[in-house]
Amino acid sequence: MKIGIIAEGHSDRIIIQCLLKLLRGIDSSQIQPIRPVDSNDETTLHEAMKFSNWTIVLEECSNAETFENFFDVVDEERYLVVQIDTAECTDAGYDVTRPERSGKVDWQLYSIQLRDAVVSKLQSLIPEKYHDKMLYAVCIEETDAWLIPIWDKVKQDTAQSARPKEKLAHIISGLNKKEKYIDTEKKNLNYEAIGKELRGKKAFPACKAGNKSLQLFCDSVETQIPDLRYIQQPNK
Repeated sequence: MKIGIIAEGHSDRIIIQCLLKLLRGIDSSQIQPIRPVDSNDETTLHEAMKFSNWTIVLEECSNAETFENFFDVVDEERYLVVQIDTAECTDAGYDVTRPERSGKVDWQLYSIQLRDAVVSKLQSLIPEKYHDKMLYAVCIEETDAWLIPIWDKVKQDTAQSARPKEKLAHIISGLNKKEKYIDTEKKNLNYEAIGKELRGKKAFPACKAGNKSLQLFCDSVETQIPDLRYIQQPNK
């Protein structure tokens, strides 16, 4: 089995990989980063392939060759995850209308409606023949919103946070062992370390309960992808 990932950035891909490992026992050897490619991959011919954003995610989804090269070149069970944030969903080129955010908002319903709109956008770009092999990691508003409940007990869905990346960074800055979760070299959060915390017995249920878009992605993984932890491996 091989799982391809098209994501906005390396940090997003790292969190997706952590979830695939947690939910289905999928290890790194079964992951194929499509965009961005692994930043540590020295064999990559084009440095530009190590970069991504929402614009590039949509461009990849519009490129039939991307899907042909991933799905059609080998006879193997394959799935492809597309990760995209909704922070810029109303920008030109993305063109997805947000549900109403003013007044008393049902944030879980908001997340469902916005996710459905983004999935519809992605499916309009992706060749229909591959739709049953696709999984959509639509992060409302950013992947960081999925991670806030690791340390912050939330009463409402974290989709309500307009700037979840900054909020997560602020939460981590107040931790006793904050250095563990900060990549000082890249001047960014250490998503490898944060991903390990996400897989914690208490952290993961809290994150799912605190963010509807995370729950919906996890549900799709558990529905579509076989659980490798319980598949008997052939005798060698």
